[in-house]
Amino acid sequence: MFNLTPQSLENANIPREFWGAVFTDVPEIEAKKICLDFVNKFRGLPVPGLSLYLFGQSGVGKTFLSVCIAKYLMLLGKRVFLTSADDVVSGILNHSSEINMEDHLRNVDVLILDDLGKECSSKNLDPGALTFASQKIFNILKRRGENFKSSVITSNIPPGDIRGIYKEAFASFFCGKFYSVKVEGADYRQCQKEKIRECFI
Repeated sequence: MFNLTPQSLENANIPREFWGAVFTDVPEIEAKKICLDFVNKFRGLPVPGLSLYLFGQSGVGKTFLSVCIAKYLMLLGKRVFLTSADDVVSGILNHSSEINMEDHLRNVDVLILDDLGKECSSKNLDPGALTFASQKIFNILKRRGENFKSSVITSNIPPGDIRGIYKEAFASFFCGKFYSVKVEGADYRQCQKEKIRECFI
């Protein structure tokens, strides 16, 4: 087992607010069981290209679960990198870092892509730029799939709605490569808001 350090967590691009995330803090929901089964497959000979799609409403803990996955796999010595779809789009459109970023995302052992679909709601991007960036994301994920590398995606978009947002090729690839897991539960952000409010009552 490998040790996790602040530097290793920063290298994996895990936000500081999630550094303490562990599976034991996740309620006993079906999604947790599936995620634990997923990471445990890496203890032996992992299933080549095994990938997860965590979907559900905002605030139910999709990012938290994905960080738990990341930290567990890092303890097993896997190179993991977490980034948001928004940040990938920004990096792609900022051409100065495009090649290095894409190469890193294609080659890391496990890529965690957070909040897929959020980039589509940006009002600051023209449709052409967004289409270009979305195609780049698809190409990165497709190359990873071809090289049997695992990915984890989180999103608010139900699997059945992927075709209505992205191109048919993306939807077809997604259906063949990712195992969809619905994350359900109380709105974590709302619970945190209530706790903060209680501090001032």
